[in-house]
Amino acid sequence: VESVAFMPVEELAGIEGFDEEGLAEELRARARDYLVKRDEEHTRRRVELGVEDGVTEVHEALTPAMHVALGENGVKTLDDLADLARDELIEIVGEGALDEETAGEVVMAARRHWFPDDPEPGAEAETAAPPAGDGEAQGAGNGEDDDRGGPAGSAPDSTGER
Repeated sequence: VESVAFMPVEELAGIEGFDEEGLAEELRARARDYLVKRDEEHTRRRVELGVEDGVTEVHEALTPAMHVALGENGVKTLDDLADLARDELIEIVGEGALDEETAGEVVMAARRHWFPDDPEPGAEAETAAPPAGDGEAQGAGNGEDDDRGGPAGSAPDSTGER
């Protein structure tokens, strides 16, 4: 139904027996109406099951039908979703509905609220390593030996002494 709902009219009209553009347009309209009604029914059922809105907003890969499947399996909060492993999520929503990579993304997105101070994936960390300087900030003078046998941060001079 999804492929008919979003197929270009010209492509539908090109199917043998669908020569009339009116017929192709009518099929698309009916398919879209069906999808809207189906999604409304899934949303009604999800609310009835007590699945929180946060679960529906966590990742765009989760469909209204998946929200219902989660609710029917006791996954009603972000924490419930975050507690799942990828394979558990795939088992609940149905084999083939999500690939492993996407299932992992969904679970990690659900866990994101556990770590509010962590930057978003791909964002630069706020605390970066200090820039390499003249050796003073590199541990020089802290009394520890580095792996070359001398004080940390010291380097041999041209004679090989530290």
